[in-house]
Amino acid sequence: MGASRIRLISALTLSLTASAAQAQLLRQRDLPDPKFPVVLESGIFLEPNEFRPQDAIPLLRESTAGAYVTVGTERGFVSAAISNATHLISVDMDVSVIRFNRLNTALLAAAPNREAYVHLRLTSSFEEWKKASTNLASNDPMRELLTNQSLWHWWNERVRHVNGSNLKNEFGDFHAQPKPGGKYDGANYLWDDKLFNKLHKMALRHKIESHLIDLRANPRLEELVKAINQGTDAPTQLSVLDISNAWNPRDFLSPAQLADMLRVFSHAANPRSLLLATRLYNGSKGPEWSYVTKRFSEFDPSKANVDDWFNFSSPAAFIKYCGRGLLNRVLKAAQKTTLKLPAPDQK
Repeated sequence: MGASRIRLISALTLSLTASAAQAQLLRQRDLPDPKFPVVLESGIFLEPNEFRPQDAIPLLRESTAGAYVTVGTERGFVSAAISNATHLISVDMDVSVIRFNRLNTALLAAAPNREAYVHLRLTSSFEEWKKASTNLASNDPMRELLTNQSLWHWWNERVRHVNGSNLKNEFGDFHAQPKPGGKYDGANYLWDDKLFNKLHKMALRHKIESHLIDLRANPRLEELVKAINQGTDAPTQLSVLDISNAWNPRDFLSPAQLADMLRVFSHAANPRSLLLATRLYNGSKGPEWSYVTKRFSEFDPSKANVDDWFNFSSPAAFIKYCGRGLLNRVLKAAQKTTLKLPAPDQK
């Protein structure tokens, strides 16, 4: 990822609690952590790249009520919609990801129905954003997002890909109506009233929030866990901790950091809380993602290695080739080794 220091456009915080002290606590997490001061604006993970999140539905049906905590953009919205979670908390170290999540939350709240949301997201003018903002309470901070023209221009270019953006438009697949058995089928809230309605109600009730947090920054994670435990809406324990592929020791978390993060989140977990992760493998039609879950009741803090936690069957050579940003090495390793991956619904 390319790093650059910038100011976060919006300091909006959607808190799990109504107390001013707790809201201030959450606002502080929008500041760079003293130990990890670099703020990223890469946008590399802005667009969804897992085209079959419906494969995780059998796993997420086992989730409980509570907070769905995850990284990334659409990963969180989609998974919260298809799971039993009652809250969505997105954490990421990329400003672009947080900006998208907060804007999308505002659009979900302001749209009276799915059709209106699709229009606001894909084709509406800035004036239509401002008009939609009046659907929100006069003191709702989300109104400020929808009346900021610079944010509309950012959305227009980075999400709708107008004005000649030369980035690969993987939002195009997500924005298209799913084909039976195809990408996002059964998991795309843009085209499913039930999924949209759940997210719409969550957004209106301020049960969706996004925070600029580095997963390596232990103090900030502890504050987040404290906020989850002190929420006013019961139950507010952890439903799912979705770390995507952040377990990769070469790209993201070291084994020690992974174990420490799990230890922190275990204080908000109940025995049925889930840890969900993904891993890349070379499928019959190219790169594909597999989903795997474990319950926190199975967590052993002494086992920091991801193979111990998930019982990954991929050989060490596959992990070795997971270098920073080198997808071709990952695929090459997958082709050279025998990967006995479990089915997506296998626990």
